Amino acid sequence: MIIKEFEPKYRDDLIYMVLEAKNALGRVPGLNEDLLDIQKNYLIPQNSK
Repeated sequence: MIIKEFEPKYRDDLIYMVLEAKNALGRVPGLNEDLLDIQKNYLIPQNSK
């Protein structure tokens, strides 16, 4: 497994991975709206470090 730092170009792949994981667990795959803007919702701004 290779762990990479998130970049916006990976957003769609990340969303797909989450949906596939939900499906594999037997859950109804649904889009989490917070995944549409990962930088805003999950990442610490560079200027606050």
